[in-house]
Amino acid sequence: MKRLCILKLIWISWFLIISHSVWAQEFVKSDGIIFFNNGKYDSVISFVPSWIEEHPEEAGLALYYMAESYYNLGLSTPELGKAREYFRQAYKTFSSALKKLDLLNRYSENYYFAQYKKGWCQFRRAELEENPVVLLNLAYNDFLQLDPGAPDSLRQKATYMAGEAKIREATLRRYEMLRRGVQNAEINRILKNLDKAEKQFTKLTTAALIDPFLKLSAKIRLLDIAYEKGKLYQVMPKDAFPYVRDTNKSNDPNSTAIWYFKKADYQGLLDNLNSENTGA
Repeated sequence: MKRLCILKLIWISWFLIISHSVWAQEFVKSDGIIFFNNGKYDSVISFVPSWIEEHPEEAGLALYYMAESYYNLGLSTPELGKAREYFRQAYKTFSSALKKLDLLNRYSENYYFAQYKKGWCQFRRAELEENPVVLLNLAYNDFLQLDPGAPDSLRQKATYMAGEAKIREATLRRYEMLRRGVQNAEINRILKNLDKAEKQFTKLTTAALIDPFLKLSAKIRLLDIAYEKGKLYQVMPKDAFPYVRDTNKSNDPNSTAIWYFKKADYQGLLDNLNSENTGA
């Protein structure tokens, strides 16, 4: 009797193993990935929901490719309204993918990239002039949310994009302020955004292991920040100057603007690059 029970347990175990191998299928071996690799993104979006119903253990990866499909459609469509909606759907679907355990446990590379791409979805919508000031701030926050376990190279890209989002937000705020009229609170808000951008770019310029082009781009953006601050002081009324919270300000708006413009030493950066290239 005991031997019969043991045989029955063995038979059940083998049945479960065989059943799993028959019914479980990796998404990367499905028609969905073929559609994706061939650029048939609409087909991926149509394919994924039914796939998830039959293969819930691969839901995270399937949703990831669905989100990438929405994102790629957003990049390729010429219609503004559709592009915005595609990026909204991409953001929503990346968020759904990140909630699935298989993405973190089995496909960690896609997991981290999904976090990164959420920031890009907001950034793209801002580029399409859909409430850009708000969306650039949201993009900044999303880029900073990248998990500490992500590869250094991806974290550095996210850091760069966080800085990029903030400098663009600051520039847009400055243009809008000039249109509406200078306000003390807005001046300090712009400076704060530029300081946040500066913090992110500085991290990259001091990193030991980093792509040299990314590091150079960060150095250029630091000069751009100095230039932006100079432009801000250049148009600043004298009566607003006492209320400005900036440890680098000097006696008046004009002298402070000149100081920042000198700090934006593009020629100095170019000379250093030429010196490094010639070995001088």
